[in-house]
Amino acid sequence: MPNVYFLICGVHSKVELPDCLLKDNLLDQIRYGYFSQEEMAGVYSESDITVMPGRDTFGLPAYESLAYGTPVLAVRNSAVQEMLQDNENVHFFDGEAIDLQRKIECMISKNKNSH
Repeated sequence: MPNVYFLICGVHSKVELPDCLLKDNLLDQIRYGYFSQEEMAGVYSESDITVMPGRDTFGLPAYESLAYGTPVLAVRNSAVQEMLQDNENVHFFDGEAIDLQRKIECMISKNKNSH
């Protein structure tokens, strides 16, 4: 994924990264940041997709992302799945890193083909 950058938002310290990011030497493409609510508008609107990998995450960021026209990829059996259905702008992965990687690649490819 040479033209892809990962922005990990809302964290105060580095998080454990999936092996697929580590083994593909993607560390230079990962950025961390803590953003105000006002700044998040720009983050959502500039992003190709919003990934929500946590099962215990409240679903508000998914709604915010969709409001800015950015598709959402969330883990199954999460608060997001309880609130939103799988459709053209909302997708789910099974929690495994390889499934996450495949879904991200598919969504990015679909997004690039639609522009």
